[in-house]
Amino acid sequence: MMRKLAFWLCAAALGVLMVALSGCGGGTNSETRAGSVGIFVTDQFHTQYSQVVFTLYRIEVGRQGDPNSFQTVFEESSGLALDVRALANLAQFLGVGSLPAGVYNRARITVADKIQVTHAGSTTATLDLDAGLGRPVGSGQLQFEFPIQLTVVASGNTTLIVDFDLPSFSIVNGLVRPALRHLRDDELGNRRREAELSGTITALAENSFTLQLRNGRVVQVQTSAQTVITSESGNTSTLAVGQRVKVYGAVNPVDLTITALRVKIKDLDEDDGVNRVEVKGIVTQIGERQFTLRLLRARQFTPQNAALTITYTSGTRWIHDEGQIASPDQLRLGMEVEVKGTLSSPGEIQAVLIELEIEED
Repeated sequence: MMRKLAFWLCAAALGVLMVALSGCGGGTNSETRAGSVGIFVTDQFHTQYSQVVFTLYRIEVGRQGDPNSFQTVFEESSGLALDVRALANLAQFLGVGSLPAGVYNRARITVADKIQVTHAGSTTATLDLDAGLGRPVGSGQLQFEFPIQLTVVASGNTTLIVDFDLPSFSIVNGLVRPALRHLRDDELGNRRREAELSGTITALAENSFTLQLRNGRVVQVQTSAQTVITSESGNTSTLAVGQRVKVYGAVNPVDLTITALRVKIKDLDEDDGVNRVEVKGIVTQIGERQFTLRLLRARQFTPQNAALTITYTSGTRWIHDEGQIASPDQLRLGMEVEVKGTLSSPGEIQAVLIELEIEED
């Protein structure tokens, strides 16, 4: 029986991706027992850059010399873009997957062959990764392999942390040579373990619900009187089975449950196919019916630049991160913003929903 595999991303003085593995018993055949895996990432690309954006597609684990042993523990076919420098002092939970019990000593990570960076002086650039250190796999993607020491136990929990070791990155002949390493769970220190996951509610109890992710795996979410429940449309704040939601919270590394600080019901129109995207970033410029974001996180597309232009119309919905109606005049430089909209060009999004993180006085 296959078990959960949880995925985390975190970045700090180093860039680290953590995969937390939870091994559970089950079934009568010991060969089919598996462990749950949680994945994190964390970071550091020297003080030269204030922003380093990787687009992540896949993480696999296996055994050296046995290509058939590699199994996918995380996959985002359209790409998950992350500013690994912004992950300092936290571990970002990516989801759950399944991995058979056993010992694994190699990991592979597939990323876009280019990264977007911002120099300390605010100049942005796109840099090529060194294909000589990785393996081209087509579609503008490179695969890098590195050693790990991971034991998945059939009735226990463990974690795999993949470290984007930015201080050890180098640029040779204009190409970036990334450095990846396995970080032990006890090396994660006191970094916060945070979740920001989307999925579908498949079961609902008084103070908890089951969240099914896109890969079919599930995580348990705990709620309380302090959990803020909002919706994109503003029409409801009541959770129900079948709803698409986004959960923000803290993760228990022992049982991989999420304690929700906030749950957002995703009930705005999901049409427009592959052009519909979601991004998070920091406001760096404000103009007439548009503003610029320094990218922190993006799904559904591979960014071409470290900054994005967000345009809006009178029909764009503005909300506070705790659900209250907001307005364009509340937008401020340095504010963290989430945007849902349509990709009108590689560097421009026409916003349908703009969500402001407004700090309380």
